[in-house]
Amino acid sequence: MRLAVKFSPPQGRGGGSQHTFALNLVAALHRRHSDLVLYSDYPELAGGNGLVVRSHGCPWQHTRPWKLLLSWLREQAGFERRLLADGCDVLYCPFSSEALLRTRRVPQVVTVHDLIPLIFPKYFPKSSRAWKYVYAPAARHARAVIAPSEHTKQDLLRVLGVPEDKVFVVPAAYHPVVAHPGTDRPTETGRYLLYVSSSHYPYKNILGLLRAFHLIRRRFPHKLVVVGHPAPRFTPAITQAAGELELGDSLRLLSGVPDAELAALYLGADLFVYPSLYEGFGMPPLEAMSCGVPVVASARTSIPEVCGDAAHYVDAADPEALAEAIAEGLGNQALRDRLRRAGLERVKQFTWAESARRVVEVCAAAAASR
Repeated sequence: MRLAVKFSPPQGRGGGSQHTFALNLVAALHRRHSDLVLYSDYPELAGGNGLVVRSHGCPWQHTRPWKLLLSWLREQAGFERRLLADGCDVLYCPFSSEALLRTRRVPQVVTVHDLIPLIFPKYFPKSSRAWKYVYAPAARHARAVIAPSEHTKQDLLRVLGVPEDKVFVVPAAYHPVVAHPGTDRPTETGRYLLYVSSSHYPYKNILGLLRAFHLIRRRFPHKLVVVGHPAPRFTPAITQAAGELELGDSLRLLSGVPDAELAALYLGADLFVYPSLYEGFGMPPLEAMSCGVPVVASARTSIPEVCGDAAHYVDAADPEALAEAIAEGLGNQALRDRLRRAGLERVKQFTWAESARRVVEVCAAAAASR
């Protein structure tokens, strides 16, 4: 089986879980299945170790709508011909945005990480339309769809109406750099709580975390460190709330943190707090666990599925309950010790090698059905 993998995100959007997922999974797929062709212009996937790379840019790169549409139509019309010319038996798209609307001769397998733009359309007005008219039909037409969690699988069945026999759960893993930090150290000193998030979007519940931290900060000497990409529509509300709660220097909002510094932030944290109200998977708690950091986590969506018995759960939509859970996570030494031990065991269940094995298995079944 010759496996094609398509990963061509817009340039300049490195970082975050998408970056982590692609870099680690593509490498693991190639180790698992050497007859692989990667279609990408992503600099960090530019060959090596015998990986065959075909140049392919992102059709979503253009800012002018007519150029974007023309580029996308060209890709839709011509990409399958490239696959056939290269002798590919199956196409794997690690993200919905990579998928072709429909293929005729080369079966397509697509990973759908979450349906967040459809669950929260008011936060994602453009993305929700792209989902409705492009990504959702592509998922329905794909030979198989991979979900990173049972929760996302159920969303695919409920929201998109994808047949259950087409959906396969293949969990992701976590960023291995946190287990092997470099020599860089963060500028943070003293004791702190840590929250690592991909963004400042409201469902990440940073406002709820600030309110919870305000309730307990006089009982503990800790700062709160939040890592995440700012969102112009939503970050001002976070900074305004921080001012109203008079958090001052006790709050640090960081973005663009290099891997080595992020690893050091994990290793230095007294507690990792994950108050998100919606996730399709959730890598950061696993990253924290791999560093031996106790985790307090939201009890919603896929998060309990990922964290298992290695997190202290709370209804994160309730700031008072979240505050008490954080206080328990800081002050109860027996709980902290149990969470550390359980976390280090839990992360052993999530490896890129196992993710790759299961992706190849799904793709082989799709190729056999041609």
